[in-house]
This record gives sequence, structure tokens and C-alpha cells, in this order.
Amino acid sequence: MTTSSTSTSTTSSTSSTSSTTSSSTSTSSTTTTLAPITSSNLYTNVFKHIYTIVNTNVTDPKIATRNKWIWTTMPDTEIDGKDFYPVIVIGTVDNLETPLLTLSQKRANPDIYVEFYCTNKEQRDTLSDTFNAALLSNKDTIGGYNMEYMEISSSNDEFQHSKFTVYQRRFRLEFISEGF
Repeated sequence: MTTSSTSTSTTSSTSSTSSTTSSSTSTSSTTTTLAPITSSNLYTNVFKHIYTIVNTNVTDPKIATRNKWIWTTMPDTEIDGKDFYPVIVIGTVDNLETPLLTLSQKRANPDIYVEFYCTNKEQRDTLSDTFNAALLSNKDTIGGYNMEYMEISSSNDEFQHSKFTVYQRRFRLEFISEGF
């Protein structure tokens, strides 16, 4: 049951003049090397790049009490209470443009979504701000992965779960990858 919904959109252009074939995303304690997007790894690498940005930049507020808070789908198990939240869901990659590849053109328009589920609006907003800042601060790195244009749109939702409200924010990230 949806009780409220809003939507916003932001466009950010990314480009890279680097001629390297790999880049790295790093934080103070973690360094991960990822390969650029190509026709042979479009779906897996777009997911890996976004997962890495989320995992290295958005800190789980309950890190001391659990080992997983980023999921690929909302778990099917029964969620007993507020202790399960906050949760991040990173969805599968879709390709918005058909055909994906032709003999004369190699261009893809992949998109992916990232959802934040929290039991209060303030936490949802704080985690969303951290994620948005991480995307924008990594835009040159993302561009170096052949994800050269990024459009970010978001929507909010809230729904009743058992005896409490869950607040959701869904980010849809759309990229253009060319010439691979």
C-alpha cells in the first residue's frame, strides 16, 4: 500500500580523457580494481561498479551487529521488526535501448536502480545524501569505466509493514556506453 510518492530528477554528465583500460575506486581502507564496460561484460560490470561505490562509501549504521545490509532483491524471509532496517537493494541492470549492439553501432544504454529502505525519513535522507555525494565525487572514475553519461532520478515511497512505517527512496541510474 502506497501512501505517498514523490519524484525528482538530476542529470550529471561524466566524461574521461584517460586512455587507461582499468580504474580503481578507493576509500581509506579498501581499494578495488574494476574493468571498463564492454559488450561482453555490460550487465555484470555496471552492477559491480555501482555495488562498489555503494559498499565503499555508504556505511551501515548497524555494522557492529550484522554482516549484510546490501541485497540484490528484498529478502523473501519474514522481516520481524525494525531491527532489519536500514537495507539497501541494488537491482539488476536493464538495457533501455534496442538493439543493444549492431554491426555498425556499439552503444548501450544500461540502467540500474538502488533502493534505500529505512524506518525513519531522516535516516533515509542521510543515506541517500551519502550515496548521491559518492556518485558525484566518483563521476570521473565512472566515466573512465565507459559509463560516460549519467542521469539520476529518484522517487520516494512509504508503506506500512507490521506495526511500523518503512520509508523508501529509489534511485534510477541511467548510463550511456559507446564504442566498445
